[in-house]
Amino acid sequence: MLLDMFYPDICTISLVAVGDINKHADKLLFWEDVYGFDMSCMKKAVIPEAVVEVLDPNTLISTASVIKRIDCNTASTRDLEFSSDFTLTITASTKCTFKTITPRSIATLPHKEYLLISPLGPL
Repeated sequence: MLLDMFYPDICTISLVAVGDINKHADKLLFWEDVYGFDMSCMKKAVIPEAVVEVLDPNTLISTASVIKRIDCNTASTRDLEFSSDFTLTITASTKCTFKTITPRSIATLPHKEYLLISPLGPL
């Protein structure tokens, strides 16, 4: 049996606001008392670090704003260097603790079916 490989045709990169007080405490407030030591000076080093994590969808507090749409069939490395203006519409009344970038991909399968890979729903 031969299995065909398929790859995304389209990918979007979206920005969304997150209001997760518990994750904020785990990542930043932790440094205020590390086994009895005040290591709050480490916060500045930790904040810019990229973190890959699964987010609880209930902590998303804004609509997603697409900042880049990529046609995977024609994209070049130059297409991956970009800047983008964006607007986030806040949908919940809470503290914004993080902003996150979320990729979404769609792959065209045989017989005009689609496979959507996205935590945020359709493209």
